[in-house]
Amino acid sequence: MSAKRRENYIITIKGEQISDGKPEKVTLSTVGDFRREKDGYLISYDESDATGFPGNTTTLRAQGADSVTMVRRGSNNAQLVIERGRRHLCHYETGFGDMVIGVNGMDIENTLGSDGGELNFSYKLDLNSNFLSLNRLSVTVRRREAPAARASGPEIAAGEERKEAPCPGN
Repeated sequence: MSAKRRENYIITIKGEQISDGKPEKVTLSTVGDFRREKDGYLISYDESDATGFPGNTTTLRAQGADSVTMVRRGSNNAQLVIERGRRHLCHYETGFGDMVIGVNGMDIENTLGSDGGELNFSYKLDLNSNFLSLNRLSVTVRRREAPAARASGPEIAAGEERKEAPCPGN
């Protein structure tokens, strides 16, 4: 993981891919980074075996309700631009080589705000204009709760020092 990234949010991704009439579903709940940028929101998390991309980091950049950019870095690099009602040609790496695939943006719902929210989007993938799959993602972002306070002693305020009493006999 990048040293710059904070893991301050719980990110739950529910994905569905329909190819050849067969739906495949996956759910991943992980910790990751979420922050506001001048043109939208940025969500970043590490993939796992559950998603089929272990060792990869995925970043979603949501810009309003019109555009989502998905960038995957690691052993399977990809950059997909999902824009409602538009088809983009995007780079996609597989274990068999690099491809340029068509990404047809369908629906985008963005209710992300300063404390998290939801991002739902769907798109179709094609190769040489031949349908590959219909993909739906639902991403829920919520602030990670602070760890529970230890019950072993009093809290120490920031900037204070814990003073230890000497043990009897010392």
